[in-house]
Amino acid sequence: MKKSLTVALCLAILFSLTACSNREIPSYEGEKLSYTEMLKGDGTIDKRWYYKYYPDGEISTSMRCIEDGTCVQRNEYTYTPDNLKETETIYLLGKKTSVTEYSYTEDGKLSAETNYLPTEITETLYFYNTDGEVDYIEKKNANGDLISIKRNTYSDGKLTEEVFSDAYGNQTGSIRYTYSGESIKTVEYSGSAVTDYTKEERTYNGENLVKTLFYNAEGALLYTDTAEYDGDRCMHRMRVDGNNSIVYTWDAYYDSFLTLIG
Repeated sequence: MKKSLTVALCLAILFSLTACSNREIPSYEGEKLSYTEMLKGDGTIDKRWYYKYYPDGEISTSMRCIEDGTCVQRNEYTYTPDNLKETETIYLLGKKTSVTEYSYTEDGKLSAETNYLPTEITETLYFYNTDGEVDYIEKKNANGDLISIKRNTYSDGKLTEEVFSDAYGNQTGSIRYTYSGESIKTVEYSGSAVTDYTKEERTYNGENLVKTLFYNAEGALLYTDTAEYDGDRCMHRMRVDGNNSIVYTWDAYYDSFLTLIG
């Protein structure tokens, strides 16, 4: 039901589309991640994330510190007896900015997230179909009024469409997926789901994602992401823009236990 911090960190790095550092170098104390340095293109430190743990090994605190060593963000976590995340409290420059509480069904599925902000309280509710897949997600305000809803469609156990609607049922956006075997082949965005691109086309070598093309609404190529692997371990990622200029690169380093260390 939970992911180790190392796995979560690896996934966050591999699939981040806004990475601005050229390298991320974690440091360990035993098997636990102690801190991660994020370096600029010239090799100087951009920021660091520090991690502390409960005696059972779950992460208790993460802190983001900038180049001069000033820690500007602190996240604190608590857990249920089943080691599911119960609360996440975020502080910016020492001031509490949000608290998120998590609730679960009897079988361990996330059922609700309640987010307490200085100016508002919102609740996100998760509803599941008979196959245990997320059927739809509702977001409500402190009065219980519906703000928005997202409905999911599946085919043969694969998510094929996410549709976003406002409180009145008006569709505001969507994301559609096609597959090649078990792997996502294309992703198309519309409406509120659009960022700077509206479509992705993905290419695989076996199960490894090796290339992703990103297009805007006019069909122009915005970015190309490529990845190189050693077996199933991603070793290098690079994004170039439509003019073939490098946007960012990412390199991985592994220790003798095949744990990602950079």
